[in-house]
Amino acid sequence: EKLYEWILKQHEEGSRVTAADVIAYLQ
Repeated sequence: EKLYEWILKQHEEGSRVTAADVIAYLQ
């Protein structure tokens, strides 16, 4: 799943992924 990979990438970069980030990514 690309969304899962994207979330992992954000965590590796030290970013805090929020629900709003995920929603914005999906849109």
